[in-house]
Amino acid sequence: MNRILTKSLVSLLLLASAFRANAQNVRAEGTVYDVDGTPMAGVGVSVAGTMNGTITDLDGRFALTAAPGATLNFEFLGYKLIRATVPADGSEISVNMELSSEILDDVI
Repeated sequence: MNRILTKSLVSLLLLASAFRANAQNVRAEGTVYDVDGTPMAGVGVSVAGTMNGTITDLDGRFALTAAPGATLNFEFLGYKLIRATVPADGSEISVNMELSSEILDDVI
């Protein structure tokens, strides 16, 4: 009986810690704009150091889950890599992409 109680208690503690770890993430969402202030579709948005990512929709909007304080990377061909921090309060993230000074001369 004591063994069953111990296994049940360990299982319960593991389950509780899994819920706690998941609760630490927030929904990071916002809009990405080009240099003219127009929403950009197809911008890659990823959480640095993870495989978690998405792309912006036709209205430049994105949403994903990440830990507060995590770094988001925003990437699009011909533009500089932009980084932003996930706010702890879940507020909207607004990103303005910047054109890259490097220009491709030839396309093969």
